[in-house]
Amino acid sequence: MQRAAVFAFGLTLALYSGTALAVSTLQDADRAANAVVSYLNGLNVICPFAVRDASPLSRCVELTPGVQGSRLRLSAAVNLYGAWSAGESPGSLSNWILTPGGFLSLTLAPAPTHPANSLVVISVPVARPSAAGAVAASLATLKPATSPVPVAAPPPASRPESASPGSSAPVFRRTLRLGSPRMNGEDVRTLQNRLIDMSKKARGTGGDGWYGPVTEATVMDFQNANGLRPTGTVDQRTWTALFSGSARRFGAKLAEAMVRGRR
Repeated sequence: MQRAAVFAFGLTLALYSGTALAVSTLQDADRAANAVVSYLNGLNVICPFAVRDASPLSRCVELTPGVQGSRLRLSAAVNLYGAWSAGESPGSLSNWILTPGGFLSLTLAPAPTHPANSLVVISVPVARPSAAGAVAASLATLKPATSPVPVAAPPPASRPESASPGSSAPVFRRTLRLGSPRMNGEDVRTLQNRLIDMSKKARGTGGDGWYGPVTEATVMDFQNANGLRPTGTVDQRTWTALFSGSARRFGAKLAEAMVRGRR
């Protein structure tokens, strides 16, 4: 794998795919929330009761700084599926994000317990009323303002989707390991790019598609950090763990030592 030269977020890869719009699920919301926590240094929190009552299929993340600062950070990290909408209740914003399963509503408001921070609410849309509308209205009850917050309408299904480099959960096709001749292909490149994102490095030009010693060492670093036996081989268990929303980020210590010639 090539070492990164430019800073870039991996959140797009974690959230988006080129599939057609469909019905999103709570698993999509979990993945989106975990990606926001990982890449924007957020904190998973329990959604306020008013939010859970309005939209049970919601996940909440607390971010710093406040709403406007978080809006800028999210806009830079996520390919949003729509424009931000500001409501009558001061400081509240809403938008949409696209996941492999469809779209999710995204609402920003001052955090009830820490008003200087922002509360990010990621919800699965429901038929009555829209999840974004229900969440925005419920957030308004947490603040002195009494007017419900109008939100952007969901985007039409015919709107072209943004291009994406890959899926958050690609299909496992074969066991990958160091060998002679060396294995190569798009699945190796997909593995390498995910490892780069999870090892706290900027992706730059990404993986080269060849399963070499550095890739093997980076796989072992990931396995060590995630409670797996450090074999350096990517079987289905390791692949599933790597692309799951609960995967732990890690420092590529062994791989870096190899690059520096200390092994």
